[in-house]
Amino acid sequence: MSDESGAVARPGQPVFQVHRLTTGRMVAWAVVAAALIVLVDASRRHALGASSGALLVLLAICLVAYVLGFRPAVAESPTGLEVRNPLRTTDVPWGAVADVVVTDVVCLHTTDGVVRCFALPRRRPSPGVRGPSAQTYGFTLPDQEPDRLGAPRPGVPRAQAVAERFLELARRFQATSAGDPVVRIAPDAVAALVAAVVAALLAFVVIVL
Repeated sequence: MSDESGAVARPGQPVFQVHRLTTGRMVAWAVVAAALIVLVDASRRHALGASSGALLVLLAICLVAYVLGFRPAVAESPTGLEVRNPLRTTDVPWGAVADVVVTDVVCLHTTDGVVRCFALPRRRPSPGVRGPSAQTYGFTLPDQEPDRLGAPRPGVPRAQAVAERFLELARRFQATSAGDPVVRIAPDAVAALVAAVVAALLAFVVIVL
């Protein structure tokens, strides 16, 4: 699932959105809240030193929660999509989007390969509200195809609706946004994971030794 936060668009343009994890972010917030509760409790008991091992473990878990829960997102813009996965960020111009397929996550088929959107996992609706089962879309739509950027149709899984939205945006902007996808390592995620490993090692030293 994903939630969306919109930005104000210029007249005549759609409202571009940022799609994020929902369940993953809720779990990440729960981890951070639990860590804060433990920290406050240890501070009130004046037991920060005695609890340092546990606090270091919680710090490591919070850093991993940032990478897996908070960081993933897919941000729309007039020039394309910025796909922020746990360790990499990929800028995909609209002109590079050839197709969008929903597998376990939303996948962008581009001129340079497939870009998986970690922030947009597939989640099946309940059987009573399940809609059309088609999961693949292409540029075979007539010019008069109904606008796909409105509210999701009842019974359509969120990932499927977002896939349709991406293809409609690509159809609209592909002529003005060309180029190949650009992949770069996310320094914030790498730093967070390195810090998590260091914190875990320090916790091991404090607890075991």
